Amino acid sequence: MADTPYPAALLRCYQELGDRLPQSLRGRDFPVDIRPGETLAGLLSRLELPPEEVDLALINGLPVGFSRIVRPGDRVSLYPVFESLDISSLTGLRRTSLRRLRFVTDHGLEELAALLAEAGQTVRTGRGISRSELARASREDHRVVMSLAVAGLVADGTTTVEGAEHVDVSFPNFFDLLYELGADVERSE
Repeated sequence: MADTPYPAALLRCYQELGDRLPQSLRGRDFPVDIRPGETLAGLLSRLELPPEEVDLALINGLPVGFSRIVRPGDRVSLYPVFESLDISSLTGLRRTSLRRLRFVTDHGLEELAALLAEAGQTVRTGRGISRSELARASREDHRVVMSLAVAGLVADGTTTVEGAEHVDVSFPNFFDLLYELGADVERSE
């Protein structure tokens, strides 16, 4: 990537952010050419790395925002959404973390909703929400779609999972991988 006359910085993309890079650049630092006055946002755009998937950016070990100018010799580290580490006091990219756990409980699960709320989780109960609205919210959640697809692998008969396109948010090759692993899957538009 540093094959131009521009000076270079070192870049490393962690976890699933690295999946957007060629295999040879994953899991390691690699040089990238830096244009004069280029911001972190500009670098991400040029490398086709979506800023909405970057939860923490460090330059030379310090948290920075997207407007930070990247300089030759800088060490840039990009991290995706953290699953279980609260980085809210570190990140300079936004005021709140990208990951917000939320639960929606169906009718009859009010006791579970109360326990989740008591534990500090954001919960929306099914009360006042139609079943079709709950179903739509579930269909549009990529994690629910992937869970249903995996559950369908062991179900009897044919399983149809609507909303498969929502999986592309986090795992664009999910169904291809299932197929490669021997699953009988078919994706229709």
